[in-house]
Amino acid sequence: MPRRIALTAAVMTAISAAYIIVNHIHLRAPVLLPLSFVDRAVAFSPWAMPVYLSHFIFLPIALLTARSESVFFRGLKAMAIATALACVVFVAYPTTFPRVESAGFWFGLLNFIDTPANCFPSLHVAMAAIAAWVLHDDGRPWAPAAAVWAAAIIASTVLVKQHYAVDSGGGLLLAALSARLASRPAPEPVPAGEPA
Repeated sequence: MPRRIALTAAVMTAISAAYIIVNHIHLRAPVLLPLSFVDRAVAFSPWAMPVYLSHFIFLPIALLTARSESVFFRGLKAMAIATALACVVFVAYPTTFPRVESAGFWFGLLNFIDTPANCFPSLHVAMAAIAAWVLHDDGRPWAPAAAVWAAAIIASTVLVKQHYAVDSGGGLLLAALSARLASRPAPEPVPAGEPA
């Protein structure tokens, strides 16, 4: 377990650092996306902020409670892949959201650390979906409850007006792609003396 804790902490720290760095590096000015019907229909809901922030508890819990070492490493790999792919989009085609100002301490702190860019695809959504997939893949009995938790986190990204609804769709697609890539078997080693 100490090894897992150290690896999880290292990967989470690297992911957070990458996210924050690319939050300030853009090849073009971040653009606003048109508001969809869902964006206009869903009211700003400050009560959902604890659910949004629970993402930072959900991820390590999912990784550290996986019984299978292979599932644990696939989860870490999928999260790293998702971050790398998302960061490419964040830098090349940054989008921004018109956030609500002055909505309390937690919103102020979040807006101070996290600029309104890095919207599409939602890495918040992708990571929550990957964490739920880890627990499902591991066969944990509380995987259905984890899926509900992940769904609540995904919904909260729109409720607290940190993301467009389309960002959630992009995040889910990113999670699916990253999980697929992380699950690919490693190539067989080429025996010595044979051409690669």
